[in-house]
Amino acid sequence: MIRLFHSVFRQSSYFIISFTLGVCLSIYMAPLFVQNNCTNFNTKIENDNARKTVQVNDAYEPKINLAAKPKIAMKAGHGIIRPRFHKAELGIRNKLFLGVLTSPESISSLAVALNKTASKFVSKIMFFIDAPSAQRLNVSLLKLPGIVGFTDTRQTLKPFHLIKYVSDNFLEDYDFFFIIKDTSYIHAQKLSDYAKKISIIYDIHVGRTMQTIDESEKICSLDSGILLSNSVVKKMQRSLEWCVKNAVTKDDNVNFGRCVFHASQVPCSDSAQGTKFQTFVVRKGQLNSLIPSVTADNERFDNSIIIGPLSKAEHYYTIHFYFSMKTTTKLNVAIEDLRKSVVKLSKSQTAESRRWPVASQPPAVPLSHFDVVRWDHFTLTHKYLNNDFTNLVPLSGADKEDIQRIISAAITHVEEKYESALKFHRFINGYQKFDPSRGMDYIIDLEFRETTSGKTIHKRFELFKSLGKVEMVPVPYVTENVRVHVVIPVQSTDSERIMTFLKQYSINAMEKKDLQFLMLVFIYNSHESSKGDNDIFKEVKNKALSLSNKFEKLGNLIKWHSIKLPGNGSDFAVLTESLLDFAVMDSVLKKFSPESLVLVGRPNMEVRLDYFNRVRMNTV
Repeated sequence: MIRLFHSVFRQSSYFIISFTLGVCLSIYMAPLFVQNNCTNFNTKIENDNARKTVQVNDAYEPKINLAAKPKIAMKAGHGIIRPRFHKAELGIRNKLFLGVLTSPESISSLAVALNKTASKFVSKIMFFIDAPSAQRLNVSLLKLPGIVGFTDTRQTLKPFHLIKYVSDNFLEDYDFFFIIKDTSYIHAQKLSDYAKKISIIYDIHVGRTMQTIDESEKICSLDSGILLSNSVVKKMQRSLEWCVKNAVTKDDNVNFGRCVFHASQVPCSDSAQGTKFQTFVVRKGQLNSLIPSVTADNERFDNSIIIGPLSKAEHYYTIHFYFSMKTTTKLNVAIEDLRKSVVKLSKSQTAESRRWPVASQPPAVPLSHFDVVRWDHFTLTHKYLNNDFTNLVPLSGADKEDIQRIISAAITHVEEKYESALKFHRFINGYQKFDPSRGMDYIIDLEFRETTSGKTIHKRFELFKSLGKVEMVPVPYVTENVRVHVVIPVQSTDSERIMTFLKQYSINAMEKKDLQFLMLVFIYNSHESSKGDNDIFKEVKNKALSLSNKFEKLGNLIKWHSIKLPGNGSDFAVLTESLLDFAVMDSVLKKFSPESLVLVGRPNMEVRLDYFNRVRMNTV
């Protein structure tokens, strides 16, 4: 074994000795090699920094100023939030805010009357009262649009509390602020028109000037109202502390007027930019009768914006009724003048372009002989060739009433024109044509007899019933599951018609499980009984009650509401049927929620299921 090892060592001795020396030399030289490399690397870094230092001195190299800059990056800001409406982005404000100072004694009468007569013509109306009185009276039952109660019960400071509340909540929303006590009637339409005529770039302090101890002071009366511009209210907001400290008199008119003048240096004036602020002061006992006999100065009264002071709520309604009738008369005169001008202009038209009646829609021009609208012949009892499948149809329902009304109108026209010289003798024949783009045309032949000689005269009349403004709107036919609340006003002369309507309604609506709710509004005259066996609508009520009980499980109910008209001697007697419709709807709409779909009909209307579906779809 030793010999073998000795033989191998002798043959490889040079390799083994060389390998051993190489390993030892590598271990010895390794630390020296690493130190030399680090030294070279540090030298390179120092050389690179030196080069950078030289480059910074370049005059064209941009420099970053980090002085007074935060070391921590700030959060990125949010993007610009655009307003939802153009009105908010452009800074367009509403025109008029109406603030009413009321009291516990008058809030349930005068304030309610003021709200009913003025709220529909101003952008916003609010009532201001002391808080203890508001809680004691439970003013939430009055259904006023906005009631603000102040804990400070001092009456002299109430106008300043109003300015504080308005400036904190509505200063950026309105151009003008009108402050008034609830003892005066406001012609709100004229007040709104007055505010629209005034530019908002000037300070406005307008009202009825009143006399004070100091004749140089020009103070506005809160009883007749004070109109302030947005800029004046802003200045008053900064001076409210001075105003409260200097409210030394018991007259809130003087305290408030001095506050406005101190804040804006604008005295009270009865006109603004050349426009007169007209008021009418009512003397004691002047409103005990109706408006036409109130004053001989009717022109000044009619042009007044504020009328007061008033002591009863009935005075507000009387004055409002008077102005409403004045407005109606002016509108009727304007319509008549427009009609005359249209008739005058129509005479200059050519025969081809001339229409009858004047300004009516022209008849539809048929594209082919299939589109020609035909004339249907009728008598007092039947209509001939009503469609392609019947030769003779008896007149009934709405068609019969329509023809009778047309004949009656023609007879009345002749009697008025000839001053009873002609008397109606008999109906000969008639024709009618319905044009969907125009309306219903009639041609009727009537025979009259002269009252003096007895001679018969044959006259032909052409009559026209316009459809008004017709607009054909393509609407997809779909069914919406929305309950339709049908309101039918019923008078004493409609008993037979409403019974027929209930029969059709039960078959075409209630039995088909359609979502309906029917309300019958029974209108009683002052002399008609509404209770017991003498009730003129007793049969109709029994029929409605039986149908309601029959379909109660399906949710189709029939209810009724009764209204009794005032007597002929009343100051507020209903004059026309159109006004009666407004009175009915004002009374009935309070019983429905604001999102309800209400359809107003007549007792002679025809009930069809597709009609109610069309009502739902057209109101989506």
